[in-house]
Amino acid sequence: MDGKRAHARVRDGEEFELEARPVTVHAFELLDVQPAQGASGTEVLDLDVRVRVSSGTYVRALARDLGGSLGTAAHLTALRRTETAGFTIRESHTLEALAELNETERDALLLPCDVLVRHFPKIELNDRAVTMLKCGQRPQFIENIPADQPIR
Repeated sequence: MDGKRAHARVRDGEEFELEARPVTVHAFELLDVQPAQGASGTEVLDLDVRVRVSSGTYVRALARDLGGSLGTAAHLTALRRTETAGFTIRESHTLEALAELNETERDALLLPCDVLVRHFPKIELNDRAVTMLKCGQRPQFIENIPADQPIR
């Protein structure tokens, strides 16, 4: 909100209301249910879930809203992002693991720059299209792509 994270505002004692925004929940999978005790000794349930959501979804809000719809409270005790922008946790490496590798081994793990934008639509340009773009013109074949749509 205005350049400051909502959780930081809450910690600073600020009162505010977040605007609702549309999100897409592609999957919400219940993996495990375990009885537990809350901080005050209250009996609670710990739910392990896997969620796949659209960009910009505040997963903590999903927990809050789920609890509210069940007539109770809910919050996250742990959150682990396993995929973002096409990168998965399986492709990641810990800093400790990287530190154990020699330079050649680390270099072998480097990905080409194009991987950073692989989720954008790819358009290959011929020489004429390149010249048109350099002159500030949009080649006809990209007219149907919105001007604010990132492409590679």
